[in-house]
Formats: sequence, structure tokens, C-alpha cells
Amino acid sequence: MNEKPLPTPALPRLFIAIDLPSSLTAVIQARCHALTGIRWSAPQQRHLTLAFIGPIDPEQLSALDERLQQIVFAPFALSLDRIGSFNHRLLWLGCERTAPLAALHQEITQILAALQLANASRPFIPHVTLGKALQGTDETLAGQLEAALLPAALTLNVDRFALKSSTLTAQGPIHRSVRVYTAGRGI
Repeated sequence: MNEKPLPTPALPRLFIAIDLPSSLTAVIQARCHALTGIRWSAPQQRHLTLAFIGPIDPEQLSALDERLQQIVFAPFALSLDRIGSFNHRLLWLGCERTAPLAALHQEITQILAALQLANASRPFIPHVTLGKALQGTDETLAGQLEAALLPAALTLNVDRFALKSSTLTAQGPIHRSVRVYTAGRGI
């Protein structure tokens, strides 16, 4: 393939995700901006994580990139239609684990296993992290968030996924795309 070579500097942490388009991020921001008691994640950092990898060496990165380029999938849509939290603090917007999403996640998981790369063994709960509740969540806050954010489900059209790096800073994590893989190749 005639893809540009991957950058060679050490990447602090890698993960694979579906990024939200700016139009969807803008809708989420507009619907939630008035809610208080939440430290919102940076809009440009919002994504749906498919797999966490961690740090890997350049040879592993090259092999991973080669395998990810071979994934073929048709574009699909996800309905972001539920609010949840982890540990009553981390708030998220989620979706059903549809067949196309499950298939993409499974293929990525198999690639990581074949390359013996770290992948969290937690169950896959497809979600987009929105922020952290400053005082923890309760039914009132969850209800306010759901009413503000989901008067109707939000649609995420998936036609690509990305291998991303994450750098932790005092202001929060900074995520950058290392490589983007698009749907439809070979279909």
C-alpha cells in the first residue's frame, strides 16, 4: 500500500476508537452546556473506545498498523440512546452493541490477541465519556443529563476508526490520531 509511514517516536499509550464528528460533538455541547456539577471532557477528545492497547514498541506498532489496514467493514450507524455511569462518577453516553459494531470490535480484539498486545479484559460497553460528576451521580443528575441530552437519540455514522495515542497532562488527556482506517475498502 502507499500509506505514509507511521511516526516513530514512542507513543505513551495507544488505543483504537471511533471519533465523533464535530457536528455530533456540537449537538452534545449545545444540549449539555447548562448542566452543572459535571467536569466535562474536552469535546475534541470524545470518542467511542474499541480497544485499549497501552505503550508498544515501533515494530509492534508497524505490525498492528499492517493488520488494522486489512480490516474490511461496511459503514454503519449507531444510536446513542442511553446515559450511564461508571462508579457513580464517570458519566457516559452509550449505545447498543449492534452486530456491525460487535464484528468490528471482535476483529480488532483478535488482531490484538494474535500480536500479543495488551487489551483490557473488561466487558465491552460501547460508550462515549462525557465527563465526571463532581459529587457523584444520583437519580436527579442522571435524569437531568438524560432529559438534556436525549430528547431524541443521537446518531453516530461510523465509516472509520482510528489508532490513537494518549498523552496525560495536568489539563487532562490529549488524544491524537496516529492512523485512520476507513470503511469500504475491498467491499
